[in-house]
Amino acid sequence: EIKMEFFDRAQKLVQSRNEKFEFWGWKDPRTIIFLDYWKELIPELKCLFVWRECDDVVNSLIRRSAKADKRVFKIDYIKSIRLWKYYNYKMLIFNNENKSDSILFSIEEIVKKDKEIFNLIEYKLNLNLKYYGLYELVNEELLVKAPGSKFSNLVKYILKVNDVQQQLIRASDLVK
Repeated sequence: EIKMEFFDRAQKLVQSRNEKFEFWGWKDPRTIIFLDYWKELIPELKCLFVWRECDDVVNSLIRRSAKADKRVFKIDYIKSIRLWKYYNYKMLIFNNENKSDSILFSIEEIVKKDKEIFNLIEYKLNLNLKYYGLYELVNEELLVKAPGSKFSNLVKYILKVNDVQQQLIRASDLVK
């Protein structure tokens, strides 16, 4: 029943977007949880995955959590790391199962080689897009890495996040 309700609402959204735009998409990390359903609904779905190192994500979540007023938005290091690991593992699985329709890069690769990555995206996903330099689109200050936490390396080691991070590095399409 929930699946049918999801499909009905999602189908209406897809139809509406397709009528308005030649290309459209969304950026929401939570999408990875339901990506198999989206792929079923949109068989021609193309996915561009951008991943960030565990420390960057955990520190970002912790900083945002510290500013949050409501308890529901609070998150600790362990939960942050588990979320990073879960989401990125799901992304790796989907990317591996849908190689012809997905492409994966680290944010660091994009910052260093945006034109090369643009060309690869256009070629691999068979798209005809117009190139804009990264710094024409994004404020350079947003791409500066925040300082790390003194606790994150220890927790990362304990939860073996490096295993998933190494898989992401090997799966990144620019490395091939």
